[in-house]
Amino acid sequence: MFKILFQNLSLLVAILFFLLSSFSNSFAQTGSPPAAATNDPNTTPFNVQMPPAQSSLPAGVVPMTQSAPINSQVPLALPPSSGGLVNPYNQPIQNSSIVPVEPTKSEIIAFTPKTQTNSVLVVKTSEGEFKVTLKPNIAPKNVENFVDLALGQKEFVDVRTSKKVKRPFYTGLNCHRVVKSVLIQCGCPFGNGTGGPGFSVGDERSTAMKFNRPGVVAMALARVSSKDGQSYEPNSAGSQFFISLAPLPEYNGQFTVIGQITSGMDTIRKIAETPTGPTDRPLKRVIIFSIDPDLPPLAPNTTVDPTAPSTAPLSIPSGFPDGNIDPFALPPPPPPGP
Repeated sequence: MFKILFQNLSLLVAILFFLLSSFSNSFAQTGSPPAAATNDPNTTPFNVQMPPAQSSLPAGVVPMTQSAPINSQVPLALPPSSGGLVNPYNQPIQNSSIVPVEPTKSEIIAFTPKTQTNSVLVVKTSEGEFKVTLKPNIAPKNVENFVDLALGQKEFVDVRTSKKVKRPFYTGLNCHRVVKSVLIQCGCPFGNGTGGPGFSVGDERSTAMKFNRPGVVAMALARVSSKDGQSYEPNSAGSQFFISLAPLPEYNGQFTVIGQITSGMDTIRKIAETPTGPTDRPLKRVIIFSIDPDLPPLAPNTTVDPTAPSTAPLSIPSGFPDGNIDPFALPPPPPPGP
């Protein structure tokens, strides 16, 4: 009986030993770390990804779980019309409203003395500036010639090189003649009254403009000698002009009047008071700096750049309390009804 009991006990121990061995091998193949090792930072395994050619990981290594894909686009608080959640700093400009466009006709002011009866030129000199209101309806050819020379829109013969050039003719010239209480004369490239642009313009004498006041602007003519003395050569106007300092009725019908001084008569009087020599040449040079159109300023550009920050004051909706208000916050919901 004891022999049978001992045999059964030996069989039971063998079975238990076999079960324990199988359990130990299975535990080692799963790769799960012991519970005590998870609390030790030196023994805690770090996550790794399973290599493609490997079917299992070493013992104690936990496989890395696959996370959701990360969106590389940066979401911004832009309106839906901007194209969704796209970073505009890394994208080309798609909004055509901020692309520069050609100027409209209202932004371009053309100076056309043929059609503008009140064309005005600003003459800046070393003694100040004055304005000349031209009369193209009285002398269209002479006014056009004067404007084209002043603005550099017409070729003339350079007296220094004898070549044709195109530049502002009067810039840098001086008023070479001042006859006290009579006239001021300018526009000679030599500075002595003998030069011109290399061509001449026909006379346009009219009784509509008379030398009945100071400030009348007319084209000068070349002087010629005759048996009766000195006279003026017809159709010899070129670039020289003069400004009357008093009424000169003897000049009526003798010269082509192109305009009238309408501003800066104090500058004209200052030039007229310049000391002169025996030939009426000023002892102090009176230089013409520039002659430019007296155009109104351009209207401000009303094109709105949507990317520029707004400078308009923040309008607070009715019902908002005073104080610091977050303009980006949505308005509060309406109060509940009764």
